[in-house]
Amino acid sequence: MLRRRILCTTIMERVHYYQEQMLPELKVLEEKGIFSQSETRAILKQRTVFESALVRRVALKSDYIKYAQYEVTLEALRKKRAARLNSSDNKTSLADFCIVRRQFFILERAVRKFKSDVSLWVQYIELAKSNNARSLVGKLCSRALALHPTSPSLYIIAASHELDSSLSPTGARALLQRGLRINPESVELWTEYIRMELGYCEGLRRRWKTLGIDPTSQNEEGQAIEAIISGAVVRAAISSAAESLPALPALSLLGSLQALLIHYPTELRTGLIEHLHVEFATCETGSGPSAEDFRCGAVFLRATVDIPARSLEDGAQLPKVPSLRPLVAAAFPSKATPFTQEEQTAEFVKRMRKANEVLADASRADLRVAELYARWVAAWAAVITENNLRLYLVLTLTALAAHLCKGKHTSAVPALSTTFRITLYLNKTICTDETQSRKLSQKFSKACPEDTGLWIARLDAESGAAQPVDTDLSTYSPPSSIPEPIEKLWAEAREKAEERPGEIELLVELWLWGVNHLPNDPYISSRVDIWTVSDNLTPG
Repeated sequence: MLRRRILCTTIMERVHYYQEQMLPELKVLEEKGIFSQSETRAILKQRTVFESALVRRVALKSDYIKYAQYEVTLEALRKKRAARLNSSDNKTSLADFCIVRRQFFILERAVRKFKSDVSLWVQYIELAKSNNARSLVGKLCSRALALHPTSPSLYIIAASHELDSSLSPTGARALLQRGLRINPESVELWTEYIRMELGYCEGLRRRWKTLGIDPTSQNEEGQAIEAIISGAVVRAAISSAAESLPALPALSLLGSLQALLIHYPTELRTGLIEHLHVEFATCETGSGPSAEDFRCGAVFLRATVDIPARSLEDGAQLPKVPSLRPLVAAAFPSKATPFTQEEQTAEFVKRMRKANEVLADASRADLRVAELYARWVAAWAAVITENNLRLYLVLTLTALAAHLCKGKHTSAVPALSTTFRITLYLNKTICTDETQSRKLSQKFSKACPEDTGLWIARLDAESGAAQPVDTDLSTYSPPSSIPEPIEKLWAEAREKAEERPGEIELLVELWLWGVNHLPNDPYISSRVDIWTVSDNLTPG
């Protein structure tokens, strides 16, 4: 009991000590007319609550963050009121920096207590940058990197600070290269490093162009600068990235660098993109699924380099389609970006046609490319308003799918069944030709008899058809049962369909398909009701 009292007394002494430190600054704020006496009392009371939470035995990170956010809000209010007062006294006083100093003090205590939390260090650095505390930013970056040498985000922040403070890429280059030696597989670090080199190259090129200097007329130093201006350093960085990365994150880096070069304002874009694809096409990726993913993804990225990037995975647009493989998905945008009607120009249509032809040809030889192509067509069909272009894309995909049906492929390959599912979905929603949809569903279910989604699509198409493809299938039925040919088709589907990872619900839907498609007759009990009643009956 005595020990607890001593502990409580010590805690309150610390709180009172911090309260005493607040009094001079609150007094100055009140004298300046920024806060009233009642407001300073409220501030003192609120700070006391926060300090009491921080000095307890088990302080939480959220306590520090809430305290810092309160001080940030308080500083914003102080600035607004100070601007409204418009005082003629331009001398810097305690009131101008006391709240910011307290923000730093709070986060300093936080990073000392939670040294392993990178997000706290980043928040502290960003707060110092927003208050133009450049020397503090440099010190914080050094301390954070000493504790977290494997954090790519800290190297990027430190390099950005070097560029902003010294306007020289030397320090930033050294930091990023150090980070790449420790984190050679970081896509984020490689992208930022090449962005930095590209910015240096472009800045130097524009400076020489503005000054009217001809690099070819200079000495050896001028020739070296000419090599930099022509993108030699950027090309060397791209080559290093291609050699250093294994196949695992290489596709993600390829997509990231291609997006960087496409959107960066430089005259070297075409040559750098060509060099990028040449280097990644010749890099050693080994064998296995990840290497195959890289090769098909590289083919796809090269074909669509002139087309705005789209998300290839959108569950709302592609129902009953498995998720894109993580290694491939990392190379493409995770969210769909807006595409306005004004962007659908004649030049865009020309580029789409070129990309579509290249992808369709490549898809005939590689099923993984075919799957990406099908997702690409679905992504663009959802945003393009020009109906003829949408039909052109869908019909090209349909022709490809029909060609794949004739090939000798393993029916259990997920890429093949995914291509077929997307083709059926697009034909149903865009072409709206029921006869064509029935024929396609029949072909696809025969080509991939293990695929549950294709069987469901075929059952839906056949049961809703006025004139079935098979002459022995008929939509007429007695009011209490499914047509016998459709029931045989359903039985065949249940026999051949196999469960795939993540598709248990789809298999359940197939097994319940016949139950859910019984005719609605209020005078006849449904089959599911009959089964439920019979299950509840007990003998005797």
